[in-house]
Amino acid sequence: MLVLAGIFGWPEPPVTYSALLLNAALLLGWGTFAALRAGYRRRSAVLLGTADATLGLLIAAANAVIK
Repeated sequence: MLVLAGIFGWPEPPVTYSALLLNAALLLGWGTFAALRAGYRRRSAVLLGTADATLGLLIAAANAVIK
């Protein structure tokens, strides 16, 4: 997504936020899927996926604060 933004000259802030939201959604989905495959019930799996997405967003926020 970011490579396409550079090629087509899209503005940086909206693309960055979109990529961050896409990343969080992928973390939620993959975390939930992995928890389901590991044998967790649906509610627990969704909570684990949500925790994965939250950690990803916290890491991105910490990175932004550091820079």
